[in-house]
Amino acid sequence: MFLPVGSAVRLRLPGTSSSNVVAIVGNRDRTFFAVLTADSLLIFQANPQLLLCFIRRSDEDIEEKGDNIEVFWRHDTSGICVSTSKKCLLVYRVDVDKQQCFNLREPRDVQLRRTSQELFIKENRPKVTIVLAVVVRLSSLAVCVVALREELFVCLQDGWLHRIRWNGTVEDGFSVHVSRVPFSIDQLQSRADFVSAEGCHVLDAVYSPLIGGFSVVLSDGRAALLTSPNPKFHPSELLAVWAGNMTDASCTATNHKFRLITFGCRNGDVAAYHLDETTGALVQAYRVALRVKDSPELLASVGSVAQLQWFAQGTALAAVWSAKGDKKLPIAAVFTAFGAQMWCSLEAASQREVGQTETYTSVDWGPEGYHLWLGSDRGVSIFPFVRFIGMNSPAMEHIDHVVMMGSNQIYVSPSRKLEQAASAPHGAWNMIQVPHDYLAANWPLRYCAVDAGPKTVLVAGSRGLAHFNLASNKWRLFGNESQEREMYVTGGVCLWRGFAVAACYDVDKEKDDLRFYPLSRQLDNQYCTRWFAEAQILMMNLRGDYLVTFDLDTRIYVYHLTKSMNKDFEAVDVTRCAEIRTSDLVPHPACTVSVQLTSLNHDSAAATFCPGVDTILVNVAGRLIMLSPQRQSDSSNDDEPFQLNQPMLVASYVEQVWHDLGSPAVDATNNNKPHLTQALWIQSGSRGMKVWMPLFPGRRGSMLHQDSSRSFISKRIMLPFELSMHPLVVCSRDCLALGVESVPYVPSTVRHSTSTTSDPSYNLHRNSEVFLHHILRQLLKRNLGLYALEIAGTCRHLPYFGHVLELLLHQVLEEEATSSEPIP
Repeated sequence: MFLPVGSAVRLRLPGTSSSNVVAIVGNRDRTFFAVLTADSLLIFQANPQLLLCFIRRSDEDIEEKGDNIEVFWRHDTSGICVSTSKKCLLVYRVDVDKQQCFNLREPRDVQLRRTSQELFIKENRPKVTIVLAVVVRLSSLAVCVVALREELFVCLQDGWLHRIRWNGTVEDGFSVHVSRVPFSIDQLQSRADFVSAEGCHVLDAVYSPLIGGFSVVLSDGRAALLTSPNPKFHPSELLAVWAGNMTDASCTATNHKFRLITFGCRNGDVAAYHLDETTGALVQAYRVALRVKDSPELLASVGSVAQLQWFAQGTALAAVWSAKGDKKLPIAAVFTAFGAQMWCSLEAASQREVGQTETYTSVDWGPEGYHLWLGSDRGVSIFPFVRFIGMNSPAMEHIDHVVMMGSNQIYVSPSRKLEQAASAPHGAWNMIQVPHDYLAANWPLRYCAVDAGPKTVLVAGSRGLAHFNLASNKWRLFGNESQEREMYVTGGVCLWRGFAVAACYDVDKEKDDLRFYPLSRQLDNQYCTRWFAEAQILMMNLRGDYLVTFDLDTRIYVYHLTKSMNKDFEAVDVTRCAEIRTSDLVPHPACTVSVQLTSLNHDSAAATFCPGVDTILVNVAGRLIMLSPQRQSDSSNDDEPFQLNQPMLVASYVEQVWHDLGSPAVDATNNNKPHLTQALWIQSGSRGMKVWMPLFPGRRGSMLHQDSSRSFISKRIMLPFELSMHPLVVCSRDCLALGVESVPYVPSTVRHSTSTTSDPSYNLHRNSEVFLHHILRQLLKRNLGLYALEIAGTCRHLPYFGHVLELLLHQVLEEEATSSEPIP
């Protein structure tokens, strides 16, 4: 989940004739941002937010070559391409000098010198120079340009598609007209048709190597995937696959992790498609419309989608809309991977009594998604964002705390017991500021983990790591800066029994390893336990004393962790329990969302990877796949590698899963609620929630175990239900979902003002929702009243159980009142 917090920062655009921003584009690693106006090009640094250089074209040059329209970075930040309104491409050479700029000099007066380390800018501030290198004159207007590694894919208004190198030369033999490209409904059908409409051309295009082609939007509103068996996309081997039922597309973007092709529509909707693995057709995954909770009448001013931009890790989609009618509004929103709306700027606009005069024109994500850069006709606004720590390290364990992470601080919610005594229980946060000594060289934060309680907070930035003790309010950093610089965290961090665990890459030794640092000692490699990995670890997850990792070679490893003593300090013994090769399941390592350990088979004789772990859940591009071992025969050798059962698809369109096995301290409570505590909870974005629930009465659960290692699947049922919020934590024992929303606050002095320079301030508020009545209703609809009665009996102790029954009765009566036929 991504939410804005605080107020936006507005950047000045010195030297420009107009503050109307036509485009904002970050380079590949989001360290530099190019801001384009009609006559100027400005380069900003992401952190600190400094203007490094700008170039303004002369009036004569604009008269000859036209106004600036779009800007595109080269993959290595060595060049920038700008398209103009008079059939020209301007290619600039970008020189980045390691020499620092904005160097403050100490005054001679001792009393005026800086004494605090925070007053010294330690961040990199390179000198950047822009020089016009190439001018490409085209036969028609360049409507869109796709910046590839060594060339530009240029789509002209007359329908031609050209390949132009960065030095300005045209690739001979690779130009093709859109009317000569065959279009089909899938990649297997031999018959294809051609675009015959006069004046039809490519309006927008994005290249996605993991999906296998160019996502294109035509000027008539249709959309397609331009693919080819030839990696160079030779014109004679092109094939375009239509996006079904898409006739009003306006822009496009692609998601590599979930393998989605997203289209913005002229009516304001956002639609996403995925490739059918059998036929290669584009199948619609979802189509969602913008929602405004407080003032739905503002939706009448929402025009077509102007731009879509996916976060680099594929977990969030930012969109901006054009405004229609006389009332201009700043319209922007953020969605999850499968279309659940997390934030909309119109919620703040609804608090103003006077209409806005600002409209967003472009959008891009900052480093690690902690800032949203928005261009408008009034300049550049940068919204600070926070995100849920489970985005990078999804955990299924039962937790009562919501932890959000910003670029330089951590937000930890108090326990639910303490919230009852607070005057503003849902707005109180324990804000933990990460020390400047660590952030100065390692901004921004990339990973965060907390333990039970919570007692310790562990964070990792670009290099090294640090941990914070909530009881003593003290941070621990690396005492040796060289050890911090050589440690690059690649696969996340977690906390285990008094140890900070990190999957990292040793820059000095050029090896990947798992590191275990005792929290009771200083952060130093002499106290560290290392386990060297065979490939780069991309993600890891912890369940009890077992650690699972997923590496760049698409291999899953399960390790058993035990404590030991090494001289005078504690160490960790690592034992490899299992190795699983998933190359047949995973199309690319970047498409893996999460890997988690759990136990779904409650048969004591079932085969296991290791004690207490019989299931590995792998989320591949939104498809939740269950891996389980086959039971070995009595005559088999224990040293023989185990075999897997056929992988099973549990659910599709999966963003996050929860499975609470509970701790030994609450085992008695869990045994009374086997349906809930042993259920698998699934979040599917705009498709709502699902629960994969076991169907056995708790009092007779031990009597229903079968001998088959896969029989537990037949005793589970998938139940869908809807929540009015986006859940971050599912407390299955309490039938409660916890989430966070960003509430805008507009001062009364601004509400009656026509000024557009005063942006709202956003505050984080936790919300919760009971879902027990949804479960009971779904069971009753399926004539499973026995199980509904069993579940209701185990939840009678909940303080809101009476309210649950009222909600259930209200839903039943409303359904009966609106139904045209009798409901049994």
